[in-house]
Amino acid sequence: MNYTEFYVVPTSVDSTASNLNGGSGGTPSATFSGSVTAGVMTLAGDVSLFISLGQFFTFDTIGAKRRGVVTSTPVFGGVNTTFSVVPTDGGGAFGAGTTGSIFGGSWADPSVVAGLTTASVNAAGDPPRLNIYEPATYTVGMTITANFTPAIPLTISGYHTMPGDLAGTMTAPMIAVASGATNGVVVVSGSHINFENITVSTTQAGIIGFFMTFGSSINLVHCTFSGTSYSARPASYTVIHGCLINGGSGLYLAGVGNNLITNNRFTNLLSGSSAITLRFTESNEIAGNTFYSFTGDCIYLDSNNRPYCQDISANTVHDITGNFLNANSVTDLSYMFLEDNLFSGVTGYIVYSTASGISLTRYAHNLEYNIGGRFSSGILDNSTDNVTSGNPFANGGEIPTTPALGHAVIMPDGNYSYPDLGAMQVLSTDPGAGNVKKNTTYYAGGIQYTGSLAGGGGFIFGD
Repeated sequence: MNYTEFYVVPTSVDSTASNLNGGSGGTPSATFSGSVTAGVMTLAGDVSLFISLGQFFTFDTIGAKRRGVVTSTPVFGGVNTTFSVVPTDGGGAFGAGTTGSIFGGSWADPSVVAGLTTASVNAAGDPPRLNIYEPATYTVGMTITANFTPAIPLTISGYHTMPGDLAGTMTAPMIAVASGATNGVVVVSGSHINFENITVSTTQAGIIGFFMTFGSSINLVHCTFSGTSYSARPASYTVIHGCLINGGSGLYLAGVGNNLITNNRFTNLLSGSSAITLRFTESNEIAGNTFYSFTGDCIYLDSNNRPYCQDISANTVHDITGNFLNANSVTDLSYMFLEDNLFSGVTGYIVYSTASGISLTRYAHNLEYNIGGRFSSGILDNSTDNVTSGNPFANGGEIPTTPALGHAVIMPDGNYSYPDLGAMQVLSTDPGAGNVKKNTTYYAGGIQYTGSLAGGGGFIFGD
């Protein structure tokens, strides 16, 4: 994809960088005095050699600091230089200003993103990309309210030598705000915005790294988050891919959902935090992530409102002091899928809930090693084709039931266990029957029944 390129470079690297520049890079022009009338800029003298068609500029460097682009070739008429201009900042037509203009040059900090709109494009209509120089730390945040479109999205990307040269890496410039932020370091209420190779950090309590209010269709790719509060709060239709969440309180998903959380790494979170909190959100895919070495839950359902339609698959979970999925008091896990995950060293449950008599739609093809338990006592075990190894379950793979006399209960199917005791337990105080289908490769004590077999109770093995 081709872009209309804009640049942010710290003054320590480029002494000419300024937020009064045009932003399109290179050496900025001098400040030229002139005026705009009916879309035509008039500058005193012959300055045509310093201004070119398609160049971006700042107009009224003393007052409103409007932004625009040159749309015709500058012509010197003997006294003045004239050319057509169009505003790019969404502020309407230029007024008849008489103050200075600066053409070209780089901006000095990323707060200038507030002036970019769908009109910030070159003659070919290529979407804007704000390139932020790395290595550098910027101590001001970003606020984006403009709505972009699928045809003209906004991209904000780290770079070192040329635009896009950090793609596929985790190298990124840092936006670090220690105090004075409101809601977030990066606050987004617009839509169709891509962040690539950006690091966001804050030590200000209660401030979120990426705070998205009503924004949608936001992509965060190869970004890094650290801080004392939530790393990101996406609204809906957000993609968070290949990011590092290192410290802080993880992601907070609130809104209508339809988010993709894929191939990220969550580690070193604040004790008691959850890597991903889901609230009033549905139809999310959480796949291919690594959850490593922290005390807290990997995924926490914060509300009984719309917790369903969550596809949680192909994640790697290791050295977690807590639960993988804490369903809290949620009473409906309909269309909750946990498949193809690797659980290793989880002290709590894979799925925990204070509610009872509920079940996931599908729990299958997971590998469990050294976990505290598969399901807490209120969750019905309908698992299929899982492999279990490691320590005996303290409460693992439970089939909690008090069935009526002679009735069959929950039917786990096709699970495998290696030599440890208690790979699955049937807990009952009343006589009844447990139908355990095709769990064919159990070793010593793989199934443990703690109730009475009197009155016709017992197990039926097979199909």
